[in-house]
This record gives sequence, C-alpha cells and structure tokens, in this order.
Amino acid sequence: GFTFVPYGLFKPELVSDFARFLDVKSDEKVFSQPLDNHNQVIYKVKESIADIIAEKFDLKNTVFPAKGWINAAAKNKPANNEIFLNIENDKVSLLNFKDGKLRFYNTFEYKTTDELVYFALFVADELKIQSQNVKLILSGNITQGDESSTRLNKFFGKTELNNQEIIDLPEEIPFHAVLTLTALSLCGSSEAR
Repeated sequence: GFTFVPYGLFKPELVSDFARFLDVKSDEKVFSQPLDNHNQVIYKVKESIADIIAEKFDLKNTVFPAKGWINAAAKNKPANNEIFLNIENDKVSLLNFKDGKLRFYNTFEYKTTDELVYFALFVADELKIQSQNVKLILSGNITQGDESSTRLNKFFGKTELNNQEIIDLPEEIPFHAVLTLTALSLCGSSEAR
C-alpha cells in the first residue's frame, strides 16, 4: 500500500499519522520519500523483505517501486488525455497527469482481459475523459497485437507502446517491456530533498 501527500500538507513528524491510511500490520515497515516536485510518497513493505534488503543495502536508499516509471512519464510532458498503463504479471498500474502534475496513480489486480479493460475504462471515467479521447500508452508485459492490446484498442481512441528510451538496451529488448525497471535509474540522484 501507498499514499501520496502533497508537499503543502506533508510534515515529517506526521508520517505515522499518514501511515494510518495504509492499514500497516505489525509485520510491515513504513517508508517515506519525495516522489516528485509536488508529492511525498508514504509506502509500506513487508518487514521480512526490508530485513533482507537491509543486510546488503542502506534502507534510507530504498525507492518506491513506481517512482522511476512515474518520473519517466512526467519527463515527456504528457497531455491531459494520456493514460499510462503498465502491466506486470496480474497487476495493472494506471497513471495520468493534468497540466504536467501527477493527477492519478493506482494499481489494480486483474485476472482476465475484460477486467483489465474494465479498470482502464473505470479510470478514464473517474478522470472525466471520454474513452474515445484517451490515448493509452502501454508498457510492461504487453505487445501490439496481443490479446490485451487488441481488446484495449476496441475501447480507446488510441493505444501505443511506450518506447521511451531511458538507457541503452540491446535492440532485441523492447523498451516498453522493461520501462519500469530501467526507469529506476532516474531515481539514483533524486533521493535527497
């Protein structure tokens, strides 16, 4: 779980109050870090995972998993009608910006292609963007012409693979397939605020 807190409301001494929104269990740890120029992200991680990481790395350098992907999308000056969609296993993350600022981010678990389409349509509706006006920018475990992209094409004005180059890759590796992983490289120097 995670929550974003606008900097105007965020105070480090209130992290535990904000963490109440996450329903933190006794076997979880809470982390807080800048997400972008406007928001702080507060998120929880299983304590067992945090302990394994702490054996090799300093926990103050942990990075919210979607931070790189969110920042990579923001660098392209996204239009208000663009919804970024990233598929990883049985989860889909959806992201939208308004006037260059993060407007929406959430992750949903799904089992079928119809559920994937449902969540994308749900988000577009919540954002008050008619589906025929939405440009879906796809990344992760999806390819043009596969079942998921074909089904999404039927409901949205335009869909395209996100081929944003973050780092140099061998040509046989499609950029959209590893975008969330390569985008973490954008976070290396941005942890201190």
